[in-house]
Amino acid sequence: MHDSVIDDQHRQLVALINDLYVAMAEGQGHTAVEPVLTRLTIYIRTHFWYEENKMERLDYPATMQHKEDHRKLLQQVELYVKGWSDHQSVSVLEIATFLKYWLSNHIGQTDRALAQYLTTQIGTAGSYTGSRRLRPGPGKSA
Repeated sequence: MHDSVIDDQHRQLVALINDLYVAMAEGQGHTAVEPVLTRLTIYIRTHFWYEENKMERLDYPATMQHKEDHRKLLQQVELYVKGWSDHQSVSVLEIATFLKYWLSNHIGQTDRALAQYLTTQIGTAGSYTGSRRLRPGPGKSA
């Protein structure tokens, strides 16, 4: 994406999704899968917070749609996690497959448009400091 922080976050999300596949493949069961799902949900929130703040600071025209995409994903992930935690009515394979598809699609399309905008606005996405202050992270006060 030409932003080292967002690129690193995307790599971390892929690693967490891979951890789900590994836990499933090794038959680690509920006690191993639930912490991975919890870490993944927290990390998704953190990533979205960072990305949305960057879009707002740069006055990205598609910020509202991008945020809506994020909201929908987070809502779906939370439903999957709840289904897994409460009743295990959702398989880990289903969750991991959904996340893999969503992440590759999101990075390949939605984030690519953001990267192109950042490149045209500032040359390289990582070099813009922005005039707006970052909002506090998820669960933090101003």
